[in-house]
Amino acid sequence: MTIAAVAGLALLAFTGAPGCSAEPQAPSFALPTPSFPDIVATAAQNPADALKALESRRGGNPSIEADVLRARLLGEVGRHAESADVWEAVAAAEPALATFARRASVRASLAAGNVDRAHVMVRQLLAVGAATDHTDLALQAAARLRTAGRHDEARALFQRVLEAHASGSRAEEARLGLAASLAATGDAAGALAEQ
Repeated sequence: MTIAAVAGLALLAFTGAPGCSAEPQAPSFALPTPSFPDIVATAAQNPADALKALESRRGGNPSIEADVLRARLLGEVGRHAESADVWEAVAAAEPALATFARRASVRASLAAGNVDRAHVMVRQLLAVGAATDHTDLALQAAARLRTAGRHDEARALFQRVLEAHASGSRAEEARLGLAASLAATGDAAGALAEQ
């Protein structure tokens, strides 16, 4: 080893490599500063006032953050149909939030009593991802369809849940819903077989 190599090795050993510290550094991640902390704080006490304040500050080209907050607030003040529309707009505008927003839109549609819209969106959600994904929403939509007398559509969703869950609470809920639907349409033998 030459004297220059030994000196370089000693320099590295005592001072560390250029740009490296003695302790490993983890990457630094931070969420951006919220745009509407005052509105979020108001929403906890008075969602209607928070919605008014947000509407006055959104502007002509609102951010995804503003749309998500608006969708939440619309739901909290009971304007569920509007909330579902905004959630769908969020899903279309931001792919990273699409599944979350579509699930929220289904819940808002069910709360608004729009079973048709919820049913269509649940079927779309069930068509992508794992078989067990979204079966919670499928059960909710199926129950609404059953109580509306739309038994064929309800049974199809209950069957879809049973295909994904052979056992467990969701399977039991699906079996009971399927049995109730069969009984309501006069198929007592089928209803008893499901229970």
